[in-house]
Amino acid sequence: MQDCFKRDIDYLRVSLTSNCNLRCQYCMPEQGIKQNEKILSQKDLIHLVELISSTGIKKIRLTGGEPLLYPNIEVLIRRFKAIKGIEKIVLTTNGILLADKIRSLKEAGINGINLSLDCLDKNLFRKITRGGNIDKVLSGIKAAKEKDIPLKINSVIMQGVNTQEIIPLIEFANDNKIDLRFIELMPMNVAKNFKAVKEDDLKAIISKKYGALKPIDVFEGPAHYYQVENLVINIGFISALSHKFCANCNRLRLTSTGILKPCLHYNSGVNLKKLLNDNISDEEILMIIKDTIYHKPKNHHLEDKTFCQKEDKSMSLIGG
Repeated sequence: MQDCFKRDIDYLRVSLTSNCNLRCQYCMPEQGIKQNEKILSQKDLIHLVELISSTGIKKIRLTGGEPLLYPNIEVLIRRFKAIKGIEKIVLTTNGILLADKIRSLKEAGINGINLSLDCLDKNLFRKITRGGNIDKVLSGIKAAKEKDIPLKINSVIMQGVNTQEIIPLIEFANDNKIDLRFIELMPMNVAKNFKAVKEDDLKAIISKKYGALKPIDVFEGPAHYYQVENLVINIGFISALSHKFCANCNRLRLTSTGILKPCLHYNSGVNLKKLLNDNISDEEILMIIKDTIYHKPKNHHLEDKTFCQKEDKSMSLIGG
């Protein structure tokens, strides 16, 4: 389905839980996040994803929190893959539980995994994540490669925190033949305490070390990719601020509590869980879903200090 700006909306991010087994400094407070609303039952989650997908969704990404904490995630993967029109079910994870879950994920038919990894130094990883064990993440990467599951690494680089990890991350990704994407930190919630390293600065560091970056034509949501002269992998960038990609945004978000968000950066959305609880018919809910898609905002306003509808919840609550 197209929105009112003629964008094809065919990608749904589904947050399964706000719970996480890490406490990354730029994502949530040390004590974690309290979820005041009850999450969707698995039955209602499947039902809502089926309704949303009927509008033309082709790809579903499972997120959190940490989605691998969700009980019986394999059941969801199988059910979602059976939905008419769905071509890919993929997952974003911090990797802590990946080695333990990889066999069941493969058997359920997962099509790809994005793994969040902001550094390779063990002590720094423990500091950023407030206690995380990087060895578990590295074991998860190894297990995914052994199962031939397509894998990407996502890294957030912050000034004064992990800029020294840029080259080690690239070397690691290149040695393991895993494409690497740098995600520009967005100033939401506790992330406001940190300052992003902008895409152009990252490119300058990369080109100085490895040679010229040549753009390649790969349409994959908000990411844009480059071939780098002396690397075997592609390097991608997702830069919501310095290289705004709203004109090509093709995604919706369903939170774990049943809110359908047409834009991550707006604090608005439609409460589909309430509609189910109020016994609204599927036909009426589908009309509301289509209206929400059609009126998807044209762009975010992250840098507009006067904008009153700006989302400021933790990313774990809204399925970042």
